[in-house]
Amino acid sequence: MTRKQIICPNCATERKAKQEKREETYTVRGQEITIPVVVDVCTSCGESVFNPEQDQALMERAYAEYRRRRGLLRPKEIKSIRERYGLNQKSFATLLGMGRATIARYENGSLQDDAHDQLIRMCAKPQNMKVLLDDRGHLLSSHEKRCVRQEIENATLIERLDISSLMPDGADEYTGFRLFDYFRYVKAVLWFCCIKPVPATKMNKLLFYSDFLHFKQRAVSITGVAYRKRDYGPVPEHYGILREMMEADGYISLQEVQYYDFVAVEYCPGPRSDEIELDDMDEFEEYILQHVATYFKGHSAKQVSDKSHQERAWLETHSRALISYRFAEYLDLPI
Repeated sequence: MTRKQIICPNCATERKAKQEKREETYTVRGQEITIPVVVDVCTSCGESVFNPEQDQALMERAYAEYRRRRGLLRPKEIKSIRERYGLNQKSFATLLGMGRATIARYENGSLQDDAHDQLIRMCAKPQNMKVLLDDRGHLLSSHEKRCVRQEIENATLIERLDISSLMPDGADEYTGFRLFDYFRYVKAVLWFCCIKPVPATKMNKLLFYSDFLHFKQRAVSITGVAYRKRDYGPVPEHYGILREMMEADGYISLQEVQYYDFVAVEYCPGPRSDEIELDDMDEFEEYILQHVATYFKGHSAKQVSDKSHQERAWLETHSRALISYRFAEYLDLPI
């Protein structure tokens, strides 16, 4: 417990203060958001004292929680979408039919409304940006139009692919009763490779154990990805496409490493990995990912693969078939 001197507004004089953990509730657009806070409390009268900087930080946390609940883009994500096309705030706003000040506010932390969020989110897909460029591109300079068009043309098929359409329909026993979420998948991958590079074979097994262990405890997977039985163990459905998408999006980098008589591919954080906030996963998801990372820390890719071959999830599933998350009940991994 930290003690310091404060000016207590209730005592109207300088008093000793202690820090206490409390919960504060903010009303954000009619929705109550409760967040844990640490406040200075006068030891004489018990009055809590906030400072303007702290109030601003708490409001930003309340906004962040509101965005998470509503599924709104974070300021970093809005800025990332804009910068992808080489546009400044003014030109991006012009293309969207908004004011520059509006985009600036959103990137600086103000809450966007749902309609603006959907419009900005649509721009993440090059095909949607092409429609906007065809409709309002005449309002941009020649240089700005070239930048946007170049990014659209450079977008590969894999970047434009809606990976969700390739996954099993619905949230069922093959997805861990969660719809597949690309960014949850990216977060899980980065969780494992942000500390040190991870071989591709080992990464697939770390994801499998994390999703299935979480399902075993909470009856829902972390990422919503399906897993398929292959000769070398369980692998995420369309893991190759997912890997290319993450690399194309800049979230991961792949490096080749020579091991004796073969070359392995390792996952590393990409140039845009810092745009993915890992600390907005819930506490138990973080615990599971950390637990799996720690358990397999000293294991080679072959050792992790060999262990997965002993799981009933792999043994009792037909070759190349999807693996039911119901096998999580028998997962051989202590927690």
